[in-house]
Amino acid sequence: MANMLKLHKIQGGLILGLLLLFLCIPASAAIDLTSSSVFDSGGLTPAFGEEIQTTIIIKSGPHDVEDLKIVFLEMDGLIDPLSFGKSLFPIETQANITLDNNVLFCDHLKAGEELTITFHVYPKSTQKSMITPVQMQISYIQLGQKISEQKTVTTAMDQSAWHTLQTTRTSTNNTGILLILAALGIAIVIILILIVKMKDMNVQDTSKKIVSRDVSILKEIKSRLDGIENPSTSIIELQHYVKSELDKIMNNKIGTDLPEDGSRKIENPDKPKKTGDKF
Repeated sequence: MANMLKLHKIQGGLILGLLLLFLCIPASAAIDLTSSSVFDSGGLTPAFGEEIQTTIIIKSGPHDVEDLKIVFLEMDGLIDPLSFGKSLFPIETQANITLDNNVLFCDHLKAGEELTITFHVYPKSTQKSMITPVQMQISYIQLGQKISEQKTVTTAMDQSAWHTLQTTRTSTNNTGILLILAALGIAIVIILILIVKMKDMNVQDTSKKIVSRDVSILKEIKSRLDGIENPSTSIIELQHYVKSELDKIMNNKIGTDLPEDGSRKIENPDKPKKTGDKF
């Protein structure tokens, strides 16, 4: 019986200790930090142009914040140290804020107060669709707890001059390919029609002129295709096809070449050959 009472006392002491420990733990501490960034592709701001306008908003929330420190690390961009700006809300907020070598320090923010930081970052490259110009290392004290965290700032770069140029090039190449394909299709149709007419008419002189014209058309198409820089696979295949058709027509032309009057000269074997007069 005595052992049972002793066991109950130990269990009661443990429960009471856990309860006191739970009551002494402060509520969860965390500030509300948001970031936004916009790439100035059109040079619309007073800055040098093509900079990333970055805004950081820090809200203390329902509890005071002390010893707030933010280290801005350059990742895919270069920070302009002369572009930093700050503002506090409410206006009457009393806080000591310093900034040195891309490191911000704020001694305290009372509950409900906000700190806004703005600065410019110049991207190291404009060829990526999305970059991370800045990473932030954040530390502060709230409700007696020292908290550290990291956050990144991401920026869309799809409106940069490089991406605009790539879009224009793709559009131009596609338009050029469509025009070439259309011209080739028309030329092939014309050639087929002329070949059919040539067979029906069976006129060698006319067929010779038609073939020469067809050869000129195909040579012009081949010249335009050969002039395309960095041709795609479809353009290379088209070049081979045009060359093959041109070779076929040239071979047929050589094999069936006729005199200009369209006639074929045949000697009469029964007619004696003319010889010179004898004296």
